[in-house]
Amino acid sequence: MKSLFSLVLTTLIIAINLQAQIYLDSTFSIQINPSLPPLVATFTVTTDYKFGSHVIYHIIFRNISDSSLFQEVVDTSDIFDESELNFLDINFDKYLDFNLVTSVGSQGSHGYHYWTYNKNIRRFEKNQDFEEVCGEIKLDPSKQLIHTTNYWGSTCCNETYRIQNGKPLEIECETLEQVLDRNGHPIWHTTIEKLINGKMKVVKQYDNPDQ
Repeated sequence: MKSLFSLVLTTLIIAINLQAQIYLDSTFSIQINPSLPPLVATFTVTTDYKFGSHVIYHIIFRNISDSSLFQEVVDTSDIFDESELNFLDINFDKYLDFNLVTSVGSQGSHGYHYWTYNKNIRRFEKNQDFEEVCGEIKLDPSKQLIHTTNYWGSTCCNETYRIQNGKPLEIECETLEQVLDRNGHPIWHTTIEKLINGKMKVVKQYDNPDQ
C-alpha cells in the first residue's frame, strides 16, 4: 500500500476510472470533475477515548486558487484500530465521491459511510443509500456496475449492483458456502440469485468439490 499512497500524493485524484485509498494523515489534491477547478484536501484521523473509543475523521477541502474553504467534513467510526479514506465515483455520475471505513468484520470485510457529491448544491453529502455496498469493492465504469465481495465464517458472497434513480440496486448475488457432502467431505455449495420482476430469486444451485 505504500506505493499507492505515494501515487496519491503525487497525482491529482480525479473522478473518472480511479479508486484511491488513503490511510495516513495527509494533504493532497483532488478534482471532483474535469470541469471543476482542483481542490486541496487535508485528511486527519484522531481517536476519542473519552466517550468510548472511536475514530474521528476530519477532511478540509480548500480551493487551490486562494486557499478559501470549500467544505469541511467530520465523520465518526466506532472502530479505533483501523481507518481508511477511499475516493471513487460510486454512482457513475462523473463526479468524485468518497467513503470512510466505519466497521470491520471478523474476516476483514469493511462497512462504510458514503459521501457523494451533489452537483446542484456543489457539496459532498452523507448518503445512507450506499451503506449496503460494503466489503471489497470493484467498479465497472463501462457497464456502470458495482461488484462487492464479503466473507463471514465459511461463506463468501459476491454481489452486483447497478444504479437506479441515483441509488444502488442489487441485481445479482452469488453465495459460496462450505458444507459437508454425504461422506463428510467439505465441498462448496454455490447459490446464484438474480433480480427478477423486482425480487431476488434463486436461478441456480450447484456443488463444486474442487473449488
